[in-house]
Amino acid sequence: MQERPVQRRRQQMKLPNADKGIVDRKKIVDYLLNPAHADNGGKAGFFLSLGFSRERWSALAEAFRRIAEAMDVAKRMESPHGRKYIVEGRLGSAGNSWRPKALGTDGLDC
Repeated sequence: MQERPVQRRRQQMKLPNADKGIVDRKKIVDYLLNPAHADNGGKAGFFLSLGFSRERWSALAEAFRRIAEAMDVAKRMESPHGRKYIVEGRLGSAGNSWRPKALGTDGLDC
């Protein structure tokens, strides 16, 4: 009888301390939702097209918190600043109910 290699399932991991995460107002308002920021790279256009705004920046912060707490870590790596985690999730438009049921194709690295 021929032996088969054991296939191991990749163990899923939640973001460590996600419930203690801080979503910085300045990073959202001055960077992510600011089309004039030189390093924005189109992020503002994306988030603004979903209905998020600088005036209601906390809606985007809350969406990030929900994804961080509900979804599994898709990738982790070391960076010059320490360990980096990438979490993928579906980001709905501002004001829509959010359901953590489908993974997106792009990770948000904010």
